[in-house]
Amino acid sequence: MPDTTRSRCFSLVLQKKLPSEKIEKLTRKFDGLILRRKCLRWANDNRDKLKNTEPVMPPGLSARQEDIAEPLLAIADLCGGHWPGTMREAVAEFFGDARSDEGDIKRELLKDIQAGFKQQDPADRWSSAAIRVYLNSLEHRPWADWNDGKGISQRQISDRLRSYRITSHNIKLPDGMVPKGYYLTDFEDAFARYLLTNPDAIRYPATKPENIDDNSLFQSVTKDAGSGCENAETANKINDGSGVADETPVTAEAMLL
Repeated sequence: MPDTTRSRCFSLVLQKKLPSEKIEKLTRKFDGLILRRKCLRWANDNRDKLKNTEPVMPPGLSARQEDIAEPLLAIADLCGGHWPGTMREAVAEFFGDARSDEGDIKRELLKDIQAGFKQQDPADRWSSAAIRVYLNSLEHRPWADWNDGKGISQRQISDRLRSYRITSHNIKLPDGMVPKGYYLTDFEDAFARYLLTNPDAIRYPATKPENIDDNSLFQSVTKDAGSGCENAETANKINDGSGVADETPVTAEAMLL
């Protein structure tokens, strides 16, 4: 997919199943009509609540990723139970695997450099050559795989740091050498803007924690005649195939189907 498409969606990676794996096959006989009508009714019943829901975002997401995740997290918060936590874990997992997105690559580069600075002596300066060696030495990180396994180059590092307005210059090392590199102060603004200094301070609560176990949010879906998941098929037969109670706007169902 083009980068512009990939950066605006969740990527689901499909794998060929092993001979020992058994999966349920989705056949052409599957009828999703009832399921779609249940979703439609739930959306109509909770439309006003969804408008006022402002979900707390997982840390480390870009502005675009937050835009993509917001509708799903709003629905999860309204559902309550385990869904707020489950959806945030899923969102973090999906976007954490999106290594191909250039914005994520730059942020991961910045994150590794921040961690590397803490290992330097002194911890306020680092040469460009040493940064490259450090990045390519990290296991389970993407840098060593760049350039057909030769590792990320100094030019590639500097090009990506330049987008944060960070440029290399002469630095003086304790041994008297004056190579090209960076001072920690060069990164302070980028670290503050793009990396969380205390990720543990952010939790994933629902918009209103007291609603976690409040089933009243689903009352009209699960209890009212002809509106809930259990009654959807019955309503379909009673209302001459409509599948949705009479008060549901016809235009909304038409849009869904």
